[in-house]
Amino acid sequence: MKKIILIVLSIILILILLVVSFLVRYRFALNSVNCTNENRNSSACEKCLDKGGKIFQHSFGSNCETEAKDINKSCTYDFQCSKFNCVYENKDTKKGRCDGFIGDNDGIMNCHRKFRSPVKCDFILS
Repeated sequence: MKKIILIVLSIILILILLVVSFLVRYRFALNSVNCTNENRNSSACEKCLDKGGKIFQHSFGSNCETEAKDINKSCTYDFQCSKFNCVYENKDTKKGRCDGFIGDNDGIMNCHRKFRSPVKCDFILS
């Protein structure tokens, strides 16, 4: 009976160590990730989170992004938005709106418009 208890306690201890190890690595990863602001400048992830940023998961890892100052502003072309993404509902929409977070577009259809170009819809996967 003592052996069974010892084995169970050992398994619990190993699980606790694995969870703690994961949490430490996750926290270190957050602090070492590049984050972007409205001007696409890099900053520490912790500073980004302090400014109300959001963490986005991608196939290449995580990043933190702060909300664009011109979110939902009416636009026609990408360059008119601080995040360089004027989002359209579909190809037939006449006016777009400035996107708040580029990270929100991962895995969805994104319609946008570059200067002197028609509205183009792309599937974004990063």
